Amino acid sequence: MAWKRKGKKHLRGFRLITYNIKAIIGFEILYKLLFALISVPFIVMLINASIRLTGFRYLTNQNLFAYLRKPQTIVMLILILLFAMLYIFFEMTALTGCFHASYQKKKITATDMFRMVVAGFRHVFRPNNISALLWLMMILPFFTMIYVIALGFLTHIPNFVKTELKRIVPILIAAGVLVVVLAMLAMRYLYCIQELVVENRGLRKGRKHIRDMMRGKYWRTGAGLLGWNLLCAGSVVLIYQVILLMIVGITKGLRMSTILPVVTLKGATNLRNVMLMIYFLSFGIINTMFIMDSYLRRKESMEEEIDDYEYPKQVGRHPRRLHAIMWYIIILLVMNSISTMSLNSKKLELQAQLFQKPVIMAHRGASVKCPENTLSAFRQAIDDKADWIELDVQMTGDGVVICTHDPNLRRVTGENRKVSSMTYEEIQKLDAGAFFSEEYTGEKIPTLEEVMELAAGKIKLNIEMKPTGDEVGFEEEVIRIIYQYAMEYDCMICSMNYDTLRRVKELAPNITTTYVLSMMYSTVWDLEAVDAYSIHYMMITPNLVYQIKSAGKDIYAWTVNDEKSMELMLERGVDGLITDDSLLATKVVLARYAPGTIVDMVEEAIDVTGPVAEASGKDVQEDGEE
Repeated sequence: MAWKRKGKKHLRGFRLITYNIKAIIGFEILYKLLFALISVPFIVMLINASIRLTGFRYLTNQNLFAYLRKPQTIVMLILILLFAMLYIFFEMTALTGCFHASYQKKKITATDMFRMVVAGFRHVFRPNNISALLWLMMILPFFTMIYVIALGFLTHIPNFVKTELKRIVPILIAAGVLVVVLAMLAMRYLYCIQELVVENRGLRKGRKHIRDMMRGKYWRTGAGLLGWNLLCAGSVVLIYQVILLMIVGITKGLRMSTILPVVTLKGATNLRNVMLMIYFLSFGIINTMFIMDSYLRRKESMEEEIDDYEYPKQVGRHPRRLHAIMWYIIILLVMNSISTMSLNSKKLELQAQLFQKPVIMAHRGASVKCPENTLSAFRQAIDDKADWIELDVQMTGDGVVICTHDPNLRRVTGENRKVSSMTYEEIQKLDAGAFFSEEYTGEKIPTLEEVMELAAGKIKLNIEMKPTGDEVGFEEEVIRIIYQYAMEYDCMICSMNYDTLRRVKELAPNITTTYVLSMMYSTVWDLEAVDAYSIHYMMITPNLVYQIKSAGKDIYAWTVNDEKSMELMLERGVDGLITDDSLLATKVVLARYAPGTIVDMVEEAIDVTGPVAEASGKDVQEDGEE
């Protein structure tokens, strides 16, 4: 039954969203959750397959653009585009039906919107309606281009990307022109989804009607859609900048601590991610709303009747039972996807090291500011916002695991005795802070259990085991303590002794193991009991990073204390920096992943003078250990 315009006061604009806002929120959350859980494993496996087919074992900054030029990669990108088009088509179908109901002041539910998605399957796969996907293929790059522009304002573009983009400027210009031309051609069929959903008419029959509706409004409507998207993107950027100015203003008024720039940059990064996520998730809603509003206005101006909204038909004799079954299936799909991703995390791990933020490991705690391997150093590392604490552990003669680097305590306590020859009670009488400064006189050597109590829920631990051969049950005791505090997923065990790592893997396969090396040997990245490598930064080359990452393992650089070396390691794609100055490293990493304008704002507000290690010779101890 057709509904005539005279009888009711209808809704348009943002009211199309607000009238059925509960249904839209419920649908969007579940629809995008299901899409993410189903699509992410599929896309990761597809990309990994394309990496292998192109002859690469792992994607790095150095081979990214060579990979993108391969025919196999182009085929993979087309498949992902097709997948994305189906996702957007079904979302826009459901939203169009919802806005149709709102227009006529009819309340619907999220379940009704999912039934519209099912109806969308019937619509799109009819031969007459495949052109709707062609329309999306032409218009989608246009919207994506605007999102990329917004992304460019909020994200630091890596140098290797800038270099490549400068090299292909003519190609980019040509691609941009092609995208605009295709978008303008697609604008003639802007109302194709509305024709399918509202009019319930196939595109072959409705093509002439759509063109008639656009006649005389073609350029105005196209400009309106472009302006609407630019307005939304600009609003995201503007809101971000305003909030950031407020954060920087507050930070500027609190000059008492060097940690504030790091807090500000971390806040800016988190805020950026939230704003981009909101913009990305609202893409379908804001564009479908604009198109539907434009469609309704045009119908009114042409004095055409608008069909009455019809609730999606119930399926089967027992609709309530089917409704419950549908939700059970959705829940099972979610649970299955989560379990699949958790049980096959390695298989579903993207074989690429691109644009990922490396972690910062405070070497022996904040050892620039505090005596190394003490609770004071560990507390300071937490305050400095490090991601991990790197600490050294040894076992006393009576079987207690303590935190200290050297097998002999003379350097840090003045007591010329080996740890393995002393009891824990004897060691507790020693002063491990006076050697650093008078301020820390009386600082004790902590046990691993004391460190666990301090770190649990606050920071992760990289525990370097330093066996001397005199210990009994060293690995078992360290693992027992880790499990006691339920930190098996917040700890890694590293060592320069491969037998120690092999023993750890036998006892606790789920704990990450890291092999510490001052230099790399050929084929060492294939060691079965090793999940990651910690290598002196001067030995790390782009090829070494590629070989280790291709083997599915991580690589950490030690001990990096100056900004230039940190930048070099980040450029080479390491997974983390082990440093005596975690505050400086955190600032360098965050600045690298934030736009230059933001970094300038922060540095203008606060004069950052991060402490640097006094002696560069601290990078490598006399015995060649980390």
